[in-house]
Amino acid sequence: MEISVKVHDEQAKQLLAAVSSRYGNLRPAFGAIGEIMTRRVDDRFEGQRDPDGNPWLPTKVLSNYLGYVGTRKGYKRKEAYTQAGRFRASFARYLEGKKILQLTGALRRDIHYQADDTHVEWGTSGRIPYAGIHQFGGMAGRGRKVKIPARPYLGRNVGDTMEIAPADRQAAIDILSDHLTSS
Repeated sequence: MEISVKVHDEQAKQLLAAVSSRYGNLRPAFGAIGEIMTRRVDDRFEGQRDPDGNPWLPTKVLSNYLGYVGTRKGYKRKEAYTQAGRFRASFARYLEGKKILQLTGALRRDIHYQADDTHVEWGTSGRIPYAGIHQFGGMAGRGRKVKIPARPYLGRNVGDTMEIAPADRQAAIDILSDHLTSS
Protein backbone atom coordinates (compact mmCIF):
# COMPACT_ATOMS: atom_id res chain seq x y z
CA MET A 1 0.00 0.00 0.00
CA GLU A 2 1.46 3.34 -1.01
CA ILE A 3 0.83 6.30 1.25
CA SER A 4 1.27 9.88 0.12
CA VAL A 5 0.28 13.28 1.39
CA LYS A 6 -1.51 15.84 -0.77
CA VAL A 7 -2.30 19.35 0.36
CA HIS A 8 -5.72 20.73 -0.50
CA ASP A 9 -5.40 24.15 1.08
CA GLU A 10 -6.59 27.43 -0.42
CA GLN A 11 -3.81 29.57 1.08
CA ALA A 12 -1.16 27.18 -0.22
CA LYS A 13 -2.84 27.00 -3.65
CA GLN A 14 -2.97 30.81 -3.94
CA LEU A 15 0.67 31.11 -2.94
CA LEU A 16 1.64 28.41 -5.47
CA ALA A 17 -0.28 30.21 -8.23
CA ALA A 18 1.46 33.50 -7.40
CA VAL A 19 4.90 31.90 -7.30
CA SER A 20 4.29 29.94 -10.48
CA SER A 21 3.08 32.92 -12.49
CA ARG A 22 5.89 35.14 -11.26
CA TYR A 23 8.83 32.75 -11.16
CA GLY A 24 7.89 29.69 -13.19
CA ASN A 25 10.31 27.06 -11.84
CA LEU A 26 8.99 25.79 -8.54
CA ARG A 27 11.08 22.63 -8.50
CA PRO A 28 13.62 24.04 -6.00
CA ALA A 29 10.85 25.11 -3.61
CA PHE A 30 9.06 21.78 -3.94
CA GLY A 31 12.35 19.94 -3.43
CA ALA A 32 12.98 21.93 -0.25
CA ILE A 33 9.48 21.10 0.99
CA GLY A 34 10.07 17.40 0.26
CA GLU A 35 13.37 17.50 2.16
CA ILE A 36 11.89 19.17 5.21
CA MET A 37 8.81 16.94 5.27
CA THR A 38 10.85 13.73 5.10
CA ARG A 39 13.09 15.12 7.85
CA ARG A 40 10.03 15.93 9.96
CA VAL A 41 8.70 12.38 9.49
CA ASP A 42 12.10 11.01 10.51
CA ASP A 43 11.98 13.20 13.62
CA ARG A 44 8.58 11.69 14.43
CA PHE A 45 10.09 8.21 14.34
CA GLU A 46 12.94 9.39 16.55
CA GLY A 47 10.59 11.02 19.07
CA GLN A 48 7.87 8.35 18.64
CA ARG A 49 5.24 11.07 18.21
CA ASP A 50 2.45 11.87 15.78
CA PRO A 51 2.40 15.03 13.62
CA ASP A 52 0.69 16.99 16.42
CA GLY A 53 3.37 15.99 18.95
CA ASN A 54 1.33 13.39 20.82
CA PRO A 55 3.20 10.22 21.82
CA TRP A 56 2.38 7.05 19.92
CA LEU A 57 0.65 4.33 21.90
CA PRO A 58 3.26 1.92 23.27
CA THR A 59 3.81 -1.49 21.75
CA LYS A 60 2.31 -4.41 23.64
CA VAL A 61 4.74 -6.58 25.59
CA LEU A 62 3.64 -9.58 23.50
CA SER A 63 4.81 -7.88 20.28
CA ASN A 64 8.16 -7.13 21.87
CA TYR A 65 8.36 -10.67 23.23
CA LEU A 66 7.81 -12.17 19.79
CA GLY A 67 10.44 -9.86 18.32
CA TYR A 68 12.87 -10.90 21.03
CA VAL A 69 12.40 -14.66 21.04
CA GLY A 70 12.12 -14.96 17.28
CA THR A 71 9.42 -16.79 15.38
CA ARG A 72 11.34 -18.22 12.43
CA LYS A 73 12.26 -21.88 12.12
CA GLY A 74 15.92 -22.65 12.63
CA TYR A 75 16.55 -19.78 15.04
CA LYS A 76 17.54 -20.54 18.59
CA ARG A 77 14.77 -19.30 20.83
CA LYS A 78 15.81 -16.89 23.54
CA GLU A 79 14.28 -17.08 26.97
CA ALA A 80 12.62 -13.80 27.95
CA TYR A 81 11.29 -14.78 31.36
CA THR A 82 12.76 -16.37 34.45
CA GLN A 83 11.05 -19.33 36.11
CA ALA A 84 9.61 -16.86 38.61
CA GLY A 85 7.89 -15.05 35.73
CA ARG A 86 10.08 -11.93 35.73
CA PHE A 87 11.84 -10.45 32.72
CA ARG A 88 15.37 -11.74 32.22
CA ALA A 89 17.99 -8.97 32.31
CA SER A 90 18.69 -9.43 28.60
CA PHE A 91 14.98 -9.04 27.74
CA ALA A 92 14.71 -5.95 29.96
CA ARG A 93 17.70 -4.42 28.12
CA TYR A 94 16.05 -5.31 24.81
CA LEU A 95 12.83 -3.56 25.89
CA GLU A 96 14.72 -0.44 26.99
CA GLY A 97 16.16 0.01 23.53
CA LYS A 98 12.93 -0.70 21.63
CA LYS A 99 11.43 2.08 19.57
CA ILE A 100 7.85 1.92 18.36
CA LEU A 101 7.43 1.04 14.63
CA GLN A 102 11.13 0.32 14.29
CA LEU A 103 11.68 -3.41 14.61
CA THR A 104 13.74 -3.49 11.41
CA GLY A 105 13.76 0.20 10.45
CA ALA A 106 12.33 -0.59 7.00
CA LEU A 107 9.30 1.69 7.35
CA ARG A 108 11.39 4.61 8.54
CA ARG A 109 13.88 4.14 5.70
CA ASP A 110 11.08 3.93 3.12
CA ILE A 111 9.93 7.54 3.59
CA HIS A 112 10.83 9.59 0.52
CA TYR A 113 9.58 12.43 -1.63
CA GLN A 114 9.22 13.27 -5.30
CA ALA A 115 9.21 16.86 -6.52
CA ASP A 116 8.81 18.38 -9.96
CA ASP A 117 7.78 21.77 -11.37
CA THR A 118 4.15 21.47 -10.30
CA HIS A 119 4.01 19.58 -6.98
CA VAL A 120 5.70 17.55 -4.27
CA GLU A 121 4.56 14.28 -2.72
CA TRP A 122 6.04 12.49 0.26
CA GLY A 123 5.21 9.15 1.73
CA THR A 124 6.09 5.48 1.42
CA SER A 125 6.92 3.65 -1.78
CA GLY A 126 4.36 0.89 -1.42
CA ARG A 127 7.06 -1.75 -0.81
CA ILE A 128 6.21 -1.86 2.90
CA PRO A 129 2.85 -3.65 3.16
CA TYR A 130 2.21 -2.62 6.76
CA ALA A 131 2.69 1.15 6.24
CA GLY A 132 -1.03 1.84 6.06
CA ILE A 133 -2.00 -0.21 9.11
CA HIS A 134 0.48 1.73 11.22
CA GLN A 135 -0.68 5.11 9.88
CA PHE A 136 -4.43 4.44 10.20
CA GLY A 137 -4.66 1.50 12.62
CA GLY A 138 -7.02 -1.44 12.17
CA MET A 139 -7.22 -5.19 12.37
CA ALA A 140 -4.23 -7.25 11.22
CA GLY A 141 -2.63 -10.65 11.53
CA ARG A 142 -4.07 -14.06 10.73
CA GLY A 143 -7.81 -13.76 10.52
CA ARG A 144 -7.54 -10.03 11.26
CA LYS A 145 -7.75 -10.74 15.01
CA VAL A 146 -5.10 -8.29 16.22
CA LYS A 147 -6.05 -4.65 16.70
CA ILE A 148 -3.20 -2.33 15.72
CA PRO A 149 -3.61 1.20 17.07
CA ALA A 150 -3.11 4.13 14.70
CA ARG A 151 0.33 5.66 15.03
CA PRO A 152 0.26 8.49 12.47
CA TYR A 153 3.69 9.41 11.13
CA LEU A 154 3.01 11.13 7.77
CA GLY A 155 0.02 13.33 8.51
CA ARG A 156 -3.02 13.65 10.73
CA ASN A 157 -5.71 11.00 10.34
CA VAL A 158 -9.12 12.38 9.49
CA GLY A 159 -11.42 9.41 9.04
CA ASP A 160 -9.85 7.22 6.38
CA THR A 161 -7.82 10.07 4.86
CA MET A 162 -4.93 12.23 5.99
CA GLU A 163 -4.36 15.93 6.25
CA ILE A 164 -1.17 17.85 6.74
CA ALA A 165 -0.49 18.91 10.33
CA PRO A 166 -0.60 22.66 11.01
CA ALA A 167 3.14 22.86 11.76
CA ASP A 168 3.98 20.98 8.53
CA ARG A 169 1.61 23.19 6.57
CA GLN A 170 3.25 26.31 7.96
CA ALA A 171 6.73 24.97 7.13
CA ALA A 172 5.65 24.40 3.50
CA ILE A 173 4.10 27.87 3.28
CA ASP A 174 7.26 29.43 4.74
CA ILE A 175 9.42 27.70 2.11
CA LEU A 176 7.13 28.87 -0.68
CA SER A 177 7.08 32.41 0.76
CA ASP A 178 10.87 32.49 0.95
CA HIS A 179 11.06 31.28 -2.65
CA LEU A 180 8.64 34.00 -3.74
CA THR A 181 10.42 36.82 -1.96
CA SER A 182 14.01 35.80 -2.64
CA SER A 183 13.86 35.13 -6.39
